Amino acid sequence: MPQESKARETGPLKEFFEQYAHTFTYVSTRSATSEFHRLCKAMSWDREDPDQNEAYEGFRDALVKEFNKSYGTDANDLTSWQTLCAAVRIDPIPDTLAEARKAMLDIHVNLVDLTDGVDPSEIQLFDTEKELMFPHRLVTSTILFEEPSIPRHNRILSLPRSSKVSILEFTNLGSDAMSGSSALSEFFAQYPTFIYNEYGSATDEFQRLCRHQRWERGDPVQKAAYRAFGDALATQFNEAYGNDARDLGSWQAICRTLGIPAPDNLVDAKKAVFNTHVNIVDLTEGYGGARIIQKFPTEAALSNYTLHVCKPPRIFPRSEAAGTLLEALLRKIFDPPVESSARNEFNRIVTPGTGKGKRNRRR
Repeated sequence: MPQESKARETGPLKEFFEQYAHTFTYVSTRSATSEFHRLCKAMSWDREDPDQNEAYEGFRDALVKEFNKSYGTDANDLTSWQTLCAAVRIDPIPDTLAEARKAMLDIHVNLVDLTDGVDPSEIQLFDTEKELMFPHRLVTSTILFEEPSIPRHNRILSLPRSSKVSILEFTNLGSDAMSGSSALSEFFAQYPTFIYNEYGSATDEFQRLCRHQRWERGDPVQKAAYRAFGDALATQFNEAYGNDARDLGSWQAICRTLGIPAPDNLVDAKKAVFNTHVNIVDLTEGYGGARIIQKFPTEAALSNYTLHVCKPPRIFPRSEAAGTLLEALLRKIFDPPVESSARNEFNRIVTPGTGKGKRNRRR
């Protein structure tokens, strides 16, 4: 693999950053994503600035070109795979295409680390995909999609999408969440000029889409898109957990995702879930450990998080695609019950001291 001093000082990334030399001094020894973050600050670009979006597209292409320069573009080229294997310290280097591809796809490594041209001894390898995802959890870019509750990191998990197809398409294989095969990714794929961040909150991404498309609130097109978005989110929930509130396995799957004991009977499993206070959008996107799901001590604290901490409010849209399981989880988020209350297996509020359940109206 080329040494950093050669790969970074004469390649596509340097050419990209040199466009802004009048304002920004590029430091080739730093991570490319860190440098793009600094560039955004130097240019005083905000999140939705058209100039930033245009620059990001150029940066994305430069990053992929840099990868292509180092490793090649042909997924059927044995030399390309062997070069990748050498970069991640696979020893001995496989001498057949099938073995080289398998060896590389079994490795969990940050692709920007590979692309940046750092010394192979400095490239960190991870034991599992989950360890690679956390804390480097944002797939598209930590630069553009930071959230206040997520510590900022200067690397991304995988290279951003680009029209410059390369061997990257094969090295970037992984879980469904990473490969984008989900109802939500299919929804956002309808808008090819919008760069969807699969690891940002879905509601945040829909808000960004509205700004990107210049939709006004109440616009018929925006309303139709919001209904389709709600259906996609509900479908993703159904695919993760099921859609039948009578299925014990579905409730146990939610318990496992929440990291709480999974009772072996339906009544106790439902009580366990109903009395664990989490945002349903977070729950949907956190299936299988894909992201950390924050738990709250009370429904009032959950309501405050959903409506006020999250910008925009992280409310699960109504959808005809919702099954009885998802419907059972919906809460009166705008008017939470008193802190001393609890919920029974019917998701009704139990009044302290009486044991009687009060029917809870859904939002």
